[in-house]
Amino acid sequence: MNVRSSTLLMLLCSCLAASPGAAEPAPGRAPLTIPTVSTAQLAVRDGVVLAGDLDPAALDALEGTGAVIVDLTTGGEAAAPARDRIAVLGLEYHNLPVYGAVLEHDQLRQLAALVGDRRDVPVIVHCATGNRAAMVWAALELERGEPLASVLASVDPLVNRAPIRAAIEAHARDLAGDLASEAAQVPDAAD
Repeated sequence: MNVRSSTLLMLLCSCLAASPGAAEPAPGRAPLTIPTVSTAQLAVRDGVVLAGDLDPAALDALEGTGAVIVDLTTGGEAAAPARDRIAVLGLEYHNLPVYGAVLEHDQLRQLAALVGDRRDVPVIVHCATGNRAAMVWAALELERGEPLASVLASVDPLVNRAPIRAAIEAHARDLAGDLASEAAQVPDAAD
């Protein structure tokens, strides 16, 4: 095996080692239970839920949990009642507006930093319908090295728009192209 191949293999292994199981709790503790906060809601990992528009009254069940709410809605969407309730409950709130089926790498980095491998508090990533929440989660999973087929299967219950699915597939192709390009730039030991 040459240096180029071994570097690519190490990169892939580190990505796979960093990917958490879909719904496995942290060792030594019970899984987090997240109440229903939206009519469109999908648990994708222990403690992480993707959701559509949040029900402000249902958010009361999160009081005292330290929950993190990541809001992907834009200024023109009607998320104000939920935002107001989140503030009253003292939950951690972050707005990372996602416009349509466009994945911004800076937003993915911010979301990865907010969610990371947290399993200590509930994390809810939401938008108006759940489509954009599913799209950004899928992009994070792809960047962690998860295969496209399993990523699509995991978010399929929320993805009901063709442009969202196309954006997920395009992100997978971009990542594959980036890996191939990086592998081609690694000098071979014979060089």
